[in-house]
Amino acid sequence: MSTDAAAAVEPQATRPAEPGPAATRPSAEQPPAPASFTGARWLMVAVVVGYLIHVAWRLWLVRDFIAPAAHADEDGYLVAARALAGGHGGFSTENTAFRRTGYPLLLSPIYWFTSEAFQVYRGAQIINACLNALVFPLAALFASRVLGMPRRWAVGVGFTAAAMPAVVFYSGLAMPDAIIATIGLSWLMLIHTWLTAASTRGRWAAGIGAAAIVGFAYTVHVRGTMLVMVHCALLLALLLLRKIRLVTAAVTAAAMVGVAALDPVLKAVLGDAIMLVGRSPKSDTLHSITTITGFLRTMAGVGGQVWYMSVGTWGVGAIGLVALIMPLLNLADVRRRLADRAEAGALITQLVALVATALIAAGSAASLPPVDHRINYFAYPRYTHFMFPIWFMIGVAALRVYGPRLRMRVAGGVAAGMLVFGVLLKLRTGRAKGFRFMAFDAPETSFLSWNWTHIQITIPTVLAVLLLAGVVLAHLRHRTTVAALVAILALNAVVASTVVHQVIRPMVVNQYVATTPRLIEDLHLGPDDVVAELWQTPFPIPYNHMREITWQRLLIFS
Repeated sequence: MSTDAAAAVEPQATRPAEPGPAATRPSAEQPPAPASFTGARWLMVAVVVGYLIHVAWRLWLVRDFIAPAAHADEDGYLVAARALAGGHGGFSTENTAFRRTGYPLLLSPIYWFTSEAFQVYRGAQIINACLNALVFPLAALFASRVLGMPRRWAVGVGFTAAAMPAVVFYSGLAMPDAIIATIGLSWLMLIHTWLTAASTRGRWAAGIGAAAIVGFAYTVHVRGTMLVMVHCALLLALLLLRKIRLVTAAVTAAAMVGVAALDPVLKAVLGDAIMLVGRSPKSDTLHSITTITGFLRTMAGVGGQVWYMSVGTWGVGAIGLVALIMPLLNLADVRRRLADRAEAGALITQLVALVATALIAAGSAASLPPVDHRINYFAYPRYTHFMFPIWFMIGVAALRVYGPRLRMRVAGGVAAGMLVFGVLLKLRTGRAKGFRFMAFDAPETSFLSWNWTHIQITIPTVLAVLLLAGVVLAHLRHRTTVAALVAILALNAVVASTVVHQVIRPMVVNQYVATTPRLIEDLHLGPDDVVAELWQTPFPIPYNHMREITWQRLLIFS
């Protein structure tokens, strides 16, 4: 029977019962017990306070930064936002294949209030912090509804996942990476609601919402293209499984395409206001999928990303990956789970996360240009970073329900896999002589090795295995499990603050020292002045000046 035609209340048997004398709910005729009101108030207060803490934490980390660190990506997005708000454009290192306009659209309202470059950047940081911190309530919902954790555990695990460096690191930068984790989790939660909602109206709203979110993801970053492909595959799979009707698939697909069409519309609005100077990766991507050497390089890059995800989630994310994949080998059990609405919704949502992770990892490994000679590309986490909290939560959920023997076996297998991937990556990087390393592309492993200038494989791998061992052993008792979660939260906070200080601060602090003149404030340039600059002016000064000069396009000559 079609899910659109069947209305059923989500079964509660799939969710472990919270401690209490009874697992039943009060009937519709009886008023809820006072404890339920207390629990609801506690949950609401915890989520609101936790969200505000996350916002404040992100703003505190970048309190001293007044200019972009990730030139010229940040500059391009800020100037594009200015052009969308009706101001002058500039140049961007984006290319036609990767260029997107959804994120500049979010920043463009800042220019309604100010065009001063430093205030604009602070406004972007505030918007980022507010949107990035939404990962916490979304992660808590994911842990509760998709993974079936008790509410207290879901809030704690969600708070810890939202504090991961993979999420927090980008929150102070004017880049789409600051909001992509929020978009990804919103999409997954709407998919789950679409599959499990009791009412037809709820399913329609969630289905259209999921399609709209993934369409917006397409306008934000090229990763959104992969998410759109996954969503299309999901629609096809649900049709084959008879979970949705053809009309539902058509309406949701139309919503996805309609929102995604915002990107070409905004590009038409911009016209030639933004001059693109980036190189298209199409030739590298084609080489990666049409030649044996390119294919092997791509697979090696995917393996490197699996290694980084394992290390960057302190080993717990790899537990989640294995915990999801292992049961898929039992086809009879898969069919049984798909027959139940609640279990099917949870399983399909997690499978969507798995396919999205794999596709983004393969796509990024194929498109990263070898000619850049960046050793980070051997294990490049930036494009899959936004999925780290999801795998961390799945790993925590698996460790909670596994018995001691299974827990040890899975953890042992994961540790062995991390060591094998680490050895392979070590052999590959050892042959890359003279390649550049950027700590910006490896915040977690740079912290674990305390090396900010060279890639390290052995030390981060060993430390991640030890961290995983500690987490697994802590799950022998409830109190030690809670202590382990608190320790991971503390570790996340230390890593986030450290990498901001060690990685981002050096990229920013020397741009506007006391003797650095600001064009408007110190040199008193204004609308009556025509400003031109040598292209040979040292990087990144032209990008800063491009943002400071608002009354004209900064003229560049050789």
